[in-house]
Amino acid sequence: AIESRTNVEVRQQDVKNASRIDTSELGEKIWENTTNPPLLAYKWITPINTVSLAVQKHEDVLVLDAAADSAHLICTVTPQGKFMFMSTLSVRNTQRQFLRVLVPKGAEIWSASIDGEPVKPAMDKSDHVMVPLKKVGGGSRGGENSSNTEVKFALLLQGDALEQLGRIHIEFPSVVVPISHLYVSVFLPEEFRYGEFDAVSFREVMSFTGSIPDS
Repeated sequence: AIESRTNVEVRQQDVKNASRIDTSELGEKIWENTTNPPLLAYKWITPINTVSLAVQKHEDVLVLDAAADSAHLICTVTPQGKFMFMSTLSVRNTQRQFLRVLVPKGAEIWSASIDGEPVKPAMDKSDHVMVPLKKVGGGSRGGENSSNTEVKFALLLQGDALEQLGRIHIEFPSVVVPISHLYVSVFLPEEFRYGEFDAVSFREVMSFTGSIPDS
């Protein structure tokens, strides 16, 4: 039996005094001694035989190691110009140690938690906030958990006090993972009147139709 334990392609080139068989015909003892399913299998009767193979190593392809099934970004604005952000993400992670978050300039980290447990974020050289992540198993072999991880973090940004005439610019924190379903909520002071809502990649709705993460 021919087994590959790395990312290689195996092809038959020449066979003498041996016959190729289907891998399903291999004995139970052979299967017990394999780590990966055999690629090729042979049988022979004479003791002198030759099987020549061509082995080609291919470059590894990067795979997605973390993604957010959903994310809910909330911003509450006060008349004094404070922007309070609360972000809740449902993250599936297999390899990453941290969730990197790019926060608005001048924002302070108030809190961060993973599945309800407080964690202490760090900062990398590119000014990304690094929130520790749990690794999640995708199957029955060695996975810690088959469910997603709930990631929460809160920020505070002090801006200028609101005026009767003007514009409000809100810059949300961004995470360095793909997000399947993104929901955004904005709460503004009631004592002001607001005009046109202008956003890139967002659509204004009266209510959400999907299931948002707990906030």
